[in-house]
Amino acid sequence: MLKAKLLFFSLTILANFCVAQKDTQKALEMGKKYPKSDVYITQNNIDFYLEYNKPDKTVIAIQKEKTSLISLNSNVSHIFTKNYHINSSYIEYARFESESNYNCKIYNLDYSSNNIFHHDEKLKVIELFFKQRGDYLSFVSKKRFLDLKYIEPIYLANLRPTEEKTIKLSIENELEFEILELNFENFDIEKKYEFDEKKNLHKYEFKIKNPPYIADIDDVRGTSFHLPHILILPKSYKSKKHNQEYFKDTKDLYKWYSSLVDSVKDDDDQLKPFLKTLISDNDTDIEKIKKIYYWVQQNIRYIAFEDGIAGFKPEAAHNVFNKKYGDCKGVANLTKHLLNLEGFDARLTWIGTNSRAYDYSIPSLYVDNHMICALFYKDKIYYLDGTERFMPLGHNAERIQNKEALIEDGENFIIKKVPTQKANENARTRTTNMVIEGNTMLGKSIMNYAGESRSNIKAYLNSIENDKKAKALRDYYDSDNIEIKNINYSKIQNFDSLFSINFDFVSTNSAISFDDELYLKFENYPDFKHSEIDTSFLFDYDLHYKKEIRSRTSIDIPSNYTVTFLPESIKYVNSDFILEINFEIINNQIIYNKTINIPNGLIHQTNKEEWNKALKELIEVYNSNIILKKS
Repeated sequence: MLKAKLLFFSLTILANFCVAQKDTQKALEMGKKYPKSDVYITQNNIDFYLEYNKPDKTVIAIQKEKTSLISLNSNVSHIFTKNYHINSSYIEYARFESESNYNCKIYNLDYSSNNIFHHDEKLKVIELFFKQRGDYLSFVSKKRFLDLKYIEPIYLANLRPTEEKTIKLSIENELEFEILELNFENFDIEKKYEFDEKKNLHKYEFKIKNPPYIADIDDVRGTSFHLPHILILPKSYKSKKHNQEYFKDTKDLYKWYSSLVDSVKDDDDQLKPFLKTLISDNDTDIEKIKKIYYWVQQNIRYIAFEDGIAGFKPEAAHNVFNKKYGDCKGVANLTKHLLNLEGFDARLTWIGTNSRAYDYSIPSLYVDNHMICALFYKDKIYYLDGTERFMPLGHNAERIQNKEALIEDGENFIIKKVPTQKANENARTRTTNMVIEGNTMLGKSIMNYAGESRSNIKAYLNSIENDKKAKALRDYYDSDNIEIKNINYSKIQNFDSLFSINFDFVSTNSAISFDDELYLKFENYPDFKHSEIDTSFLFDYDLHYKKEIRSRTSIDIPSNYTVTFLPESIKYVNSDFILEINFEIINNQIIYNKTINIPNGLIHQTNKEEWNKALKELIEVYNSNIILKKS
């Protein structure tokens, strides 16, 4: 997705005209079938093959692609992007196949974010414009991988609805390789294989009709968990022209990673003066570790840029320290060297976040996409991710929990799984007391945030100027009938405790009188009110992290009133969620308790209907009233 905050792009128009064919009837049919999409891909073909590059004496991979599509609406602008890294691949061409009157563009983009300079991750942007419903066009592209270890996964699915997709692989017999077919089991994929003796080629063909697509990528944990795709794992290439070793196993993968780390020229002498100002002789070991870890989180800006050999080589620790920014590898390297200088056993660690379904049984660069630091201390491993902003020592971000970590160990390596934390460690709790004054309810609330919920609210506040934070929080908790007053909150820089917010509020028109009855609106923050899941969505629904929401609301009963109606309690318990609502009267107070627990951070396909059913009942409670009657 392209965003306005992308910093810089160089426009190189390669084609100004698009195809003029038209099929209005098909567009109408597909528009009814796929109402959320503006385009429909009628054909997507990928041809993959190897080529010997004589000048460089290397084997490279070529991926040619043709995409034909039709507009499902009029005056549609649509963008496709193809990424590449200047150190490992490039787009040789991307062009439209024929001409018409419609202005379409293809240009190069230097990807950037948060107003940070461009880097070596590039985009080829294909910007389409359809004037009328039913317009067709086709474009083709050719991508070169400069080294076989950089071959990307090839998906038998798209992010737009597709009629048919075909992938053809032609692989020389000189290459020792393995092809992994992932997520094929739930889809009707036609497969063919033949060995071309004349050309000495292995030929594979994979074809799928109406492949799955994901309209909103944010709703799934990662495409590699769900969509059918192919991983080509090169082991070695041996011919009269060329011999090349790749990754036969994880040992080879680690050896290559380690060689990049060994080539980094770190100058620890530039870090020592700083450590003398940060660390005190009286600090305990844990205090020293925290000071270093928390300082890195707060003072080294994480920039998701790629540098070095396709983004796999860490930057020197002293460079990251002096610049005060770095990517995950540079941040991890700085964390390691600062801890090492204080005598701790800290090591670089490669890891794939939870957007990737792979583990280290697969010797591929696509198993991991992140680097952290592992600290060995007193028979325990602490996983330190300096790219986080408010992560306490001993806690781990959701994105790396339960993922295999590849930890350096000299010439060897260690594989460990990052511990999983429970939903209650991310709890967001709210305690509220309300009293009735006429048609208004006056209240006090205390909000406590832990784990991921704490990190999120702190990151939000940290992005706001200090003199505007309180107003931002008031605006966050305000609503049409609620006015927030006297808001206070914990220090953002306090890593090791709950983040708390407390405030007073006035809820207008929440106590309505009819004759001798009083109708009370009791829910000011209807969690998950708009979280119904489309059951036609084929995949597990991702809520991004394990969640627990607990609230306790007490309402003082006026002395001259009795309670005549309380909403029905709710209780749902299954493997994906617990939802419990109950009401009771204790010591002349109405007590309203709500608990929502999502232990895996996912609603699996099998539980979507149950989730929607539970939400329907939850919303009925939100929309209901507590009724009091004058005695």
